[in-house]
Amino acid sequence: MRWAGIYWQSEPDNWGDKPGNDYSGKGLSKVTFWARGETGTEIVEFKSGGIDNRAKKYRDSFGATIGRVALSKEWRQYRIDLSNANLSNVIGGFCWVAGADYNSDKRITFYLDDIFLE
Repeated sequence: MRWAGIYWQSEPDNWGDKPGNDYSGKGLSKVTFWARGETGTEIVEFKSGGIDNRAKKYRDSFGATIGRVALSKEWRQYRIDLSNANLSNVIGGFCWVAGADYNSDKRITFYLDDIFLE
């Protein structure tokens, strides 16, 4: 396998078959979370939204990312800015993706904590 990732979805395994949650008008403007790597060499991409399969009835109304992040061994708080995002249909609330193409060690270990939509 050349990559791995996990999506935290509104309704498990919802890739667009069901609508997401409407968070518009609730004053939410960011996803915050803490992350660190086991060795400090891990590169991971973090996203919110972005589920957009045109063959499905529903899709996220936005997509946001902080791009690929080189994690350190120390805990650090990260923020995905949603201040200009259309939050009317949120299926994929949070996602991480890591690939072998941009990690020198093909096996990586990293940790996440306190993931919040604020």
